[in-house]
Amino acid sequence: MAIPRGQRALRACRSVLLLCCLRSPAPLWAAPPCTAELGPGGDVQAALDALRPGPVALCLGAGEFPVHR
Repeated sequence: MAIPRGQRALRACRSVLLLCCLRSPAPLWAAPPCTAELGPGGDVQAALDALRPGPVALCLGAGEFPVHR
């Protein structure tokens, strides 16, 4: 029994998506470790400015962070 053309395309797309997920260097749900942490009410821009160059992760604590424009 032949597989309809639309189903072949859907299966191909699913296979490509699965292969991309498996080749990923880290699981999609894994977050990088925090390079720096900021508490509620902290100055987000100042925290970003203080980060070293390179890959970083700024973790925000629960709360509100005012943005001044």
